[in-house]
Amino acid sequence: MAKLQLDEYKQVLQKTLSSQLASSPPGQSVTSTAHDDAVDGEWNRIRDVTYKAASDTLGFVISKHRDWFDEQDTEANPLLQSMHTTYLAYINDKHSRAKRTAYCRAKQRTQVKLREMKNRWWQATEELLQMAADRHDMKAFNGGLKAVYGRRALGSAPVKSTDGTVLTDRPRILER
Repeated sequence: MAKLQLDEYKQVLQKTLSSQLASSPPGQSVTSTAHDDAVDGEWNRIRDVTYKAASDTLGFVISKHRDWFDEQDTEANPLLQSMHTTYLAYINDKHSRAKRTAYCRAKQRTQVKLREMKNRWWQATEELLQMAADRHDMKAFNGGLKAVYGRRALGSAPVKSTDGTVLTDRPRILER
């Protein structure tokens, strides 16, 4: 939604929508049931065109909190790809001991490397959080925690009576 605040994205989205809506002509019907089907079809066409134009122009939302895998994606993808190819080779020939052994070794190597990468990331994150705590920089400390764990869900649990019904009036809640 933040991209829609920029004029260039607004203009590109408007041009894309108008061109795609103009390029796909609406259906025409005469009878009442055919008219209802035509109206539903028209709304479906508008929905599909709008979705396609928005996804092409604006893209999709990317996760806001950091993860160890995000920062080491380029190193982890080849490991996962090699494990995947050896797995496919093993699945295609289940009776081959060599392919099973190759898959098990690739899986083991991948798990070890991924655990090492995850451990390095957590250690680096821990050092940054510890430095912020040592400096008494609570803003950086809380920002680091939010980046790692995401936003905290706010809310309260409903108060229930002993028989399990939800209490809504204040005097009964305080009495409980």
